[in-house]
Amino acid sequence: MREFGMKPVLPAFAGHAPYRFKELYPEAQITQSSRWAYFPDGNCCVAFIEPEDPLYTQLTVSFASKLLEYFGPNDHLYSADQFNEMEPS
Repeated sequence: MREFGMKPVLPAFAGHAPYRFKELYPEAQITQSSRWAYFPDGNCCVAFIEPEDPLYTQLTVSFASKLLEYFGPNDHLYSADQFNEMEPS
């Protein structure tokens, strides 16, 4: 990609978390999205780690370091997008 003069945009950690994170990190600020489209629990709703929580920073650093390890130095372009359906906590 870089050979063609293109700058890659890598994904940033947006805070998405598995539901089990609430069990593994009971002190973490984890918000579950509101129910939508009448889907059952197994197919609905996502959990997000709040950006103010130290766990968010820890996972962001870990995620970014793995990206750099895998893709090498980048041009510091990242994309993070939470769902706009989320209500602020």
